[in-house]
Amino acid sequence: MPPLGLGQQMNDELVSVVIPCFQAAEYVGEAIRSALAQTHPSVEVIVVDDGSTDGTAEVVRRFGKRVKLLQEPHRGAAAARNRGWRMARGGYLQFLDADDLLHPEKIARQLQAAGASRQEIVFCDCRIVSFSGEAVRIPVLRPYTGGDPVEFLLRSPVLTTSALYPRGLLETAGGFDEELPCAQEFDLNLRIACLGGGLRHVPSELCTWRQRAGSISSHEAQVFMQFPRIVVRAKDLLEERGRLTPSRRQALAAALARA
Repeated sequence: MPPLGLGQQMNDELVSVVIPCFQAAEYVGEAIRSALAQTHPSVEVIVVDDGSTDGTAEVVRRFGKRVKLLQEPHRGAAAARNRGWRMARGGYLQFLDADDLLHPEKIARQLQAAGASRQEIVFCDCRIVSFSGEAVRIPVLRPYTGGDPVEFLLRSPVLTTSALYPRGLLETAGGFDEELPCAQEFDLNLRIACLGGGLRHVPSELCTWRQRAGSISSHEAQVFMQFPRIVVRAKDLLEERGRLTPSRRQALAAALARA
């Protein structure tokens, strides 16, 4: 039998969608349906219920065997994501918050962009809307056109739902930091880049991030509180690995000056 071509290999690639949720009975069903509607033929969906008491688990159970439900004591989103990806079987991981949505072709198009490389976070553009459907703009989100991933991430975040992670990058970085109260995805992505991981951008809106009124400004304030801690740790990691170039040192200093 001739060896499989790259396209067929990517079609056969199992991708695990991990949905952490807490008190999300009102929204998690939509998120699950968007994961199950992927055009990529090999997807597993894992929901990690982080100690909900509002009937979230009952909503998840309605999907039957198509969705794996893990029920955990309440420890926060980072712990739920870590529990999910460590139980997952896929070679790629897609994290999906319970109130966000995936475009049907998201995983297929990002896998196509990934090609044979398993050393890059593949991320897309994200449609950001309020729960009333109004468009929301976050000025710091920028397209990636190449260059140093560390320097790019210090200027522009990669949103959790927009990213598709090769499993090996998560294993190398150790997953999400469960001690951080917020900005865990910024910290994870920056650590991956510091350890040599790359970025690949798919310039299409392939996911929807839904924001409640006032939540963006509140989230930004929380992130800025953690920003110096995360940047200093990145600097230390780069120094330890001999990867702290003059250009990166300058970018880190500029990032700290903005905090």
